Amino acid sequence: MDIQLLMQNLQMALTVTVVGMVIVMVFLTLMVFTTDITKKVVDWLNVKFPPDVPSDTKPQKKQTGAEEEIAVAIAAVLAYQHKA
Repeated sequence: MDIQLLMQNLQMALTVTVVGMVIVMVFLTLMVFTTDITKKVVDWLNVKFPPDVPSDTKPQKKQTGAEEEIAVAIAAVLAYQHKA
């Protein structure tokens, strides 16, 4: 194999690698700035137009019964597994 052909292929591979890395770096930098600007715009819009909060929200009742029994059963199984 000719050494010049090998060097030419290595140079082309290095060029493609560097160009690809630069393109990815530029894209990621633009994406970071875009998301930062978008966050600032959304925060500004939330200040200008606050979301409506429903006034008829009721506090949720604590659920009892089956959930507590399941939790006790799981705790018992875990205690048995760690005991063995």
